[in-house]
Amino acid sequence: MSSDQDRREAVLAALFDPDAPPVDTGWLREIFRVEGVQAELIEREIELERQNHSLREAQQFIESVLASISEVLVVCAPDGRVQQVNHAFTRLTGRTGAEVIGLSMTELLDPGSRHLTTHWPALPERPSACEREVRLLDHTGRASEPVVLNCALRRDPRGDAVGLVLVGRPVGELRRAYRRLNRAHHELQQAQQRILQSEKMASLGRLVAGVAHELNNPVSFVYGNAHILRRYTHALGDYLGLVHRGVDPQVLDRQRRALDIDDILDDLPSLVDGMVEGAARIGEIIRSLRHLSLRGGQEPEPVNLAAIATTAAHWVVKGLQQRPEVELELPERLVVFGNAGQLHQVLVNLVQNAVDATAGHPRPVIRIDATSGSGHAWLRVRDNGPGLAERDLPHIFEPFYTTKDPGQGTGLGLWICYEIVEHHGGTLEATNGPDGGALFTLTLPLSG
Repeated sequence: MSSDQDRREAVLAALFDPDAPPVDTGWLREIFRVEGVQAELIEREIELERQNHSLREAQQFIESVLASISEVLVVCAPDGRVQQVNHAFTRLTGRTGAEVIGLSMTELLDPGSRHLTTHWPALPERPSACEREVRLLDHTGRASEPVVLNCALRRDPRGDAVGLVLVGRPVGELRRAYRRLNRAHHELQQAQQRILQSEKMASLGRLVAGVAHELNNPVSFVYGNAHILRRYTHALGDYLGLVHRGVDPQVLDRQRRALDIDDILDDLPSLVDGMVEGAARIGEIIRSLRHLSLRGGQEPEPVNLAAIATTAAHWVVKGLQQRPEVELELPERLVVFGNAGQLHQVLVNLVQNAVDATAGHPRPVIRIDATSGSGHAWLRVRDNGPGLAERDLPHIFEPFYTTKDPGQGTGLGLWICYEIVEHHGGTLEATNGPDGGALFTLTLPLSG
C-alpha cells in the first residue's frame, strides 16, 4: 500500500470478508493511536489560540486604559529603570515609550528635581511622603511644567515588591485655572459690593425721605416762630429806644399800645418754649440717626434691636401718603451683637416690603413683635397683604428673584438682607402667617 489510508482500507476489507486471509491488525492500532495524538494536538492548538486571543484582548484592554488615563504614568523596576509609560507622558514630554524604556527615572527629570527622588524606594513605607512636585525633561531637554507625582510600590501576586508606579498630573493648568477662579471670585465680590452699595443707597434714600418729612414739622415751627420773634424784636427795639430817650410818659404809653408791647411780652414765653421744643425734637431726630451709619466697615457692637426696629418702621411709613397702621409689640431693650447700620437696612427693607404688600388694602396693617430666649432674639414682621405664593417661597431669598411687577423691584433687597443676617450668625425665614399675609422671622444671637 502506498499510504496509511490504503492500508487501513485493506485491513478493514479483510476484517469484514470471511474468505480473505488473516491480516495483521497492528497497523490499525497504530493508525488509531496516531489519529488520537493528532486530535489532541489540534485541541491543544485550539486552546492555545483561544488563550492567545484572550491575552491579546487583555493587552488591548490594558493599552486602551493606559491611553485613556489623563494622568502621567511611569512604571519602574526596583532599580528605578523605566519599564512603561503612557500616552499622557508622551503628550507632556514628546518622548515615546521606546525612547525612555530602560532609562533611569532620574534621567527623565530636570536636574533641579532629581534630588527629590533619592528616597523614593522607601516612600511607600511612609505614605505621607509619597508625593513630590517635579519637572520632567521633554524631547528637547527642556523642563516641562510642574507635575505632582505620587509614588507607590508595585507588588506581584505573592505580595513581593517588584517595582514602583508613579502617577501624576501637571499642575500648571490647575494653577492657571485657580488663578482664573480667584480672579473671577474677586470680580464677583466687587460686583456684590457694588450691588450691596446700590441697595444701601436705596435704603438711605428711603431713610432720607422719612427724615425730611419728620424734620419738616419742627423746622417749620421753629422757622415760623423765628419770623414772629424777629417782628417782636423790632417792636421791642423801637419801644426801648423811646424809653432810653426819655419821651413823655403819655407818648410812651400810646406807643406801648400801638406796638402791642403787652401782648408781645405775654406771647414771648410760649414763643420761646415752642422754639426750644422744636429744637429739642430736631436734636432727638439727629440723635436717633447717630448710630445708624450705613457704612459697611462699621465694627460690630451691642445694639438694641427693638430700638432699631422702631426707628426703621417710623422712617419708612413717615413719608407715605397712605400710612399703614403699625403695631409694635417690642421690649424696651433687645440687645444683639452686630452692625447697627446693616441691621437697620434689613429692617427698613422688611418694613418697606410689608408696605408694598399692603398697598391698595382698605386697612393696611403691619405688625412687628419680638421675643427672646435660649440665647437668641426673634423679631417678626408680618402684614395683612395677600401673602407669598407657594412657588415663590423656595426662591424668595435668591438674587434677582422678585415677586413684584417689572420695574417695581430689583430682586436684590431680600437677598442682601439674607446675606447680612447670615453674616451676623443669624437666620432670616419667610412664611405666610396663620391669618394670611407674609411673615418674615429674623433670628439673631443675643449679645453676651
